[in-house]
Amino acid sequence: MTAVATRPVGAVGGNGDGLPGVGPVGGVGGGVLAVVAGAVGVAVPGAAPGTVPPSAAGPAISAVPKRAVVSTVAASTRRAPRETVRERRAGMASTLTQTSTYVKVLPAIRPIRPPAYPGSRFIRPGSGHTTTPAPAANRPRDREPPGPRPIDDGDAVTELETHADAAPGRFGPADRRAALSAPADAGGFVSRHTRIGDRWLHVRQRETGRPATPLVMLHGLAVSHRYLMPTARRLAGRPVYLPDLLGFGFSDKPPAALDVGEHARTVAAWMDQRDIGPAAVLGHSFGAQVAAELAVTRPDLVTALILGGPTTDPAAGTMHGQLWRLMRSLPHEDWSQTPILARDIRDAGPGRVLRTLRHAVRDHIEVKLPALRVPVLFVRGEFDRIAPPRWLTRAAGMTPLGRTSEIGGAAHNVATTAGPQTAAAIEAFLAAPAG
Repeated sequence: MTAVATRPVGAVGGNGDGLPGVGPVGGVGGGVLAVVAGAVGVAVPGAAPGTVPPSAAGPAISAVPKRAVVSTVAASTRRAPRETVRERRAGMASTLTQTSTYVKVLPAIRPIRPPAYPGSRFIRPGSGHTTTPAPAANRPRDREPPGPRPIDDGDAVTELETHADAAPGRFGPADRRAALSAPADAGGFVSRHTRIGDRWLHVRQRETGRPATPLVMLHGLAVSHRYLMPTARRLAGRPVYLPDLLGFGFSDKPPAALDVGEHARTVAAWMDQRDIGPAAVLGHSFGAQVAAELAVTRPDLVTALILGGPTTDPAAGTMHGQLWRLMRSLPHEDWSQTPILARDIRDAGPGRVLRTLRHAVRDHIEVKLPALRVPVLFVRGEFDRIAPPRWLTRAAGMTPLGRTSEIGGAAHNVATTAGPQTAAAIEAFLAAPAG
């Protein structure tokens, strides 16, 4: 990996006020990380092209455009009440320096590629390979794709593992292995590709064969199925499907970024083709917008909705508003998520992330909520600043059968860092009578 000189995460900024650094937030938040420097048009002070300064201390204040400072203020949540404009500008320059460092590290992270051996379930039809599972002798370990080794624990989550990961807000090693296991079979999950029109949609899935309502889980902006795996793997009592929306993860990458309606139509076409539904649908962050659109346009496919950290709150319905809330959420996220989210952002590309973010802030989920006729659970982490409690309370009030749930200790990525608690909330919601 390319060596990059930078300060530790969370180090004190150039003005000494302890500003938070750039961190791992999925959904809208994670996508903004990779594009913030380009989105606001800020050049890192003192950095030559293609380099990152070893320290962000003492940035040249005059190098920061006034427009960026006014519209994108990244300050500590405990800022001194008499902080000067100069100190605010210095803090913003320090945060952007750390953002630039994060962006420059991304090219050094190699995405996991699908296996190329004949018989792999991940190989797409029509590729010239046989679809009959190959004997184990044809799949030696040294021919397996690079990346984490598969999990061999079946469907079960061990008691020791459950206690180790019990504290919300933490992302444990077992969850990390599960998140990075695709496309290999692991923990009962397999990877499948389905052709939708002229594109291939990748789905990570586990079919239990039990007569329970299936759950479709839709990821947020810039990420993929990976960061939903900590919750998905604990829903052992029902079939679980985690599609990578087109443009993200292992799915095809169309030239243009799809908007909310196009993503919802793609998911509906996949559910029709696979005869999945009616199903419960979980959407996190940007995925909540897709899930709500799906429930409004195809109510025959949806029996219940779980909307985690839903975007976009009309009170911050701009790209700059989302960026500001992201900066406030970062200090509360578990930094061990970074390798997973970095892979996802690299797979999608900063350009697609930025264009999809524009689609997200132009979509008005609050207009659709009153039209929902299924039970809806709104879930947020205690420290989620992207979806604050005021927004969730308002959203649930606009929904005929809406209710809210808050998971203590977690932030925006509640399905990643609070997998056991999120899964328990989902099961309790789906088991409760409607109304």
